[in-house]
Amino acid sequence: MPVMQGLNVSCPICGGEAQADFMVIAQAPVHCNLLWTSKAAAQAAPRGEIRLCFCPDCGHIFNRAFE
Repeated sequence: MPVMQGLNVSCPICGGEAQADFMVIAQAPVHCNLLWTSKAAAQAAPRGEIRLCFCPDCGHIFNRAFE
C-alpha cells in the first residue's frame, strides 16, 4: 500500500485510489473505555489523529492516519 507523508493513500480493501478526507479529528484519545487513576493521567493519555476517507471504488470508509 503506498504511503504519502505517513498517510495511506490507497484503500486497504481494494487498493483503489483514496479521495479527500471527509472528517478529521485531531488529538483523539488512542484508548477507548479506560478509566485513568487521576484527571492529570487522563489528560496526558496518548492521542492520535483520525482521518476518515471514502473509497469511491468499493465504498469502504477507513482511517488513513491509522498506524
